[in-house]
Amino acid sequence: MLVEARALAVLLARLGRSGEVVVPLEKSGYLQDYLECRTAAKGGRVLRCEDCGTHTVAYNACNRRGCPVCSRKNQRSWQSRMGQRLLPTCHHHLTFSFPDCLTDQWVKHPKWNVAKLFKAVRTVIRKLERERKVTLGTMMVFQSHCRGLAYKAHVHCLITGGGLDDGDQWQPLGTLPLARMTEWLKQSLSEAGDHKGWQIHASVHQAGGEAVVQYLGQRLNGSVVTASEVTEHDGRIEIQVRGGSVELDKSTFALRYLGHIPQKGTVLVRNCGLYSNRQKRRLQVAREQLGEQTKPVPVDWAERCPRCRGQMEVIMTSLLKPLEFDHERLGFGVDPPYHRELSKAS
Repeated sequence: MLVEARALAVLLARLGRSGEVVVPLEKSGYLQDYLECRTAAKGGRVLRCEDCGTHTVAYNACNRRGCPVCSRKNQRSWQSRMGQRLLPTCHHHLTFSFPDCLTDQWVKHPKWNVAKLFKAVRTVIRKLERERKVTLGTMMVFQSHCRGLAYKAHVHCLITGGGLDDGDQWQPLGTLPLARMTEWLKQSLSEAGDHKGWQIHASVHQAGGEAVVQYLGQRLNGSVVTASEVTEHDGRIEIQVRGGSVELDKSTFALRYLGHIPQKGTVLVRNCGLYSNRQKRRLQVAREQLGEQTKPVPVDWAERCPRCRGQMEVIMTSLLKPLEFDHERLGFGVDPPYHRELSKAS
């Protein structure tokens, strides 16, 4: 997977340097960071297993939004954190789609419009809470893309199938009034007028919201397509999508990929109600009423030996300059090791 991701980073950098794509000034440094991500150029650490003596090297990530190489780690981290927060109840998955006129505004002023769309969706959920007299657990994720990396602003909203009333007692939510919620959404964004495109798609996940969290996590941090979905042939880029594929010329692909990377400081995920940080006490109350104790924190195997699961100790580190060390003496061979490669000696 790391090899495929690096191939996508190389492709983006090559298109940017060739002059085929005009890279926005704000993102001009991204492509070089993508190339150096998880390499010795970014520095890193050399680790040794205390039990079996295996060595490995962990190069630093660039942590740039949209990076094909390191974004997956950040996505898995978010999926784990949000999975820990979910209540053991059914969840409603709502997708708020907006008129194309708002998509055009998003392209011109993305940061401002993302905040505006979040505010509109949050207004709808608050009206629903006031109507049902409960506080729900709400998770909202903004996405700007649809099939073929085309621009389509929409917000995914995951809400619990019940909530706490004023007396901190759990109450079921019941059926959602989707028609009224659509009207509330229009009222929140009245400047969009009566354009077509207002839609709220709804689905219910009786087993919980874990599947939705896993799905949403795959497209976080500006990484709107994975390396395994991209194929380059005959001077064009083919993107695998559900039910087929979409072909784009290279410049269009690069422009759309970079265009979907959010501006610095843009918030793409917001948690409200019981899922907000301010409601940790009430979240625990709801969890206990639903018959679940605090979820155990999963074991982080990042600093465990892949061979024997022993504890790894750092024997060398470099944070601000390229990582240089005698890799042959540590058993890696003649060539410098790649990220997380294991030494031959055990």
